[in-house]
Amino acid sequence: MAKSVDNLDTLAQAQGFTAELVDRIARAHDEPDWLVERRREALRIFKELPLPSWRHTKVDDLNLDALRPVAPASALPSWAEASLPPAAEAAAVAVQVDGRVEVRHLDPALAERGLVVTDLHTAARTHADLVERYYMRSGLDPRSDRFAALHAAFWTGGFFVYVPRGLVVEKPIYLITLITSKAAGASVSGHGLVVVDEQAQATLFDESDAHDLAEAALYTGQVEIHVQPAARVDYISVQNWRAPVREFSQKAGVVRRDATLVATTGFFGGSQTRNVFTLEMVEPGATMENILAYAASARQHFDLFTRSRHASQSTFGNMTARGVLTGASRLVYQGLIRIERGAHKSEDYLSSNTLILSPEAKVLDDIPSLEIEADDVKASHGATVGQIDQEQLFYLRSRGLNEQQARRLLVSGFFEPLLGRIPNDAARERISELVLEKVG
Repeated sequence: MAKSVDNLDTLAQAQGFTAELVDRIARAHDEPDWLVERRREALRIFKELPLPSWRHTKVDDLNLDALRPVAPASALPSWAEASLPPAAEAAAVAVQVDGRVEVRHLDPALAERGLVVTDLHTAARTHADLVERYYMRSGLDPRSDRFAALHAAFWTGGFFVYVPRGLVVEKPIYLITLITSKAAGASVSGHGLVVVDEQAQATLFDESDAHDLAEAALYTGQVEIHVQPAARVDYISVQNWRAPVREFSQKAGVVRRDATLVATTGFFGGSQTRNVFTLEMVEPGATMENILAYAASARQHFDLFTRSRHASQSTFGNMTARGVLTGASRLVYQGLIRIERGAHKSEDYLSSNTLILSPEAKVLDDIPSLEIEADDVKASHGATVGQIDQEQLFYLRSRGLNEQQARRLLVSGFFEPLLGRIPNDAARERISELVLEKVG
């Protein structure tokens, strides 16, 4: 954690995304020189870049100068207490509330065997070699857009997880991000760094929630996951901001020789979300599964981009995206499979399916793409956008179900192919529950 809560409270009163603030953040957390220089370089990029001009996701109304650039140090809110997992069911529980990070539980036996779960500021001092080796080495780049540069220059909080070689962590590691009313009109931007070493295994739940915001908060968090040779990671991310959060976030994973990363992400909350999730398979035998679920209602806007990059031969991937739209919600989805030159005998498949439940909801774009520069590969894609089959709805209603019950049953059936790919029972139940909440 930061040297003192007072430091973070003082930072939260700052005005403007300035060079002075970059140095104040670095001093408050006693950051190493190399990290300070990374922040300063990101600030230079931030000043050079304009706000993005994405085709369907408009951000020109966002006045960054009006935001508080650092969120305050807030205590765990009462509305979140009951949702925290019991210590007995978790290997570790770490929570970021606005700008404050607290590790609430770490299994002492696993800590003795080398499991590290802490905030990234602390890790940059206590595990300096690991953090410097892996931080922003996953393809995340502050040059990708102005929000990425803002994040790289001004992030506070965030998590560091290290699973040492050969350690099998049987219980989940929970990383929870909460935004409270105190962060209204502020920027929240934790950075997550996960390293799972050779032949190790872990399951991570990365969850986010927000409540009671009088005005929107800006969230630009990033997560990077490094899966070392013959390791396995099951990563489950559930975004459920129950408040007007505008999210411009990125996630990235790097999968090495004979390692596996199964990434399940669900998007359900916030007013406007753009997320890019990139998975790179960089050595032979690397395998990834990228599973994306979403359910939007009212006037929510989701702009979601999943991409997989095969940078070595004999790598294997699969991307599945599936969601529902209700109300006057909007969706932009892009999926990209890229197979680099020399990545022979690689395989990947992309499917996206969206179910529209109201006449006002719209899919603005659904773009599956292939970029193939190698021979002897297997890659294909498919996409569908449609409405509930009225004959099926009529059939269910003729069997005694009311319209709401029939719609929920049809939506459950629509999601079953995606849920069946998720290897974690708790994740399947959680995503199914949140989808049906949106359906009503």
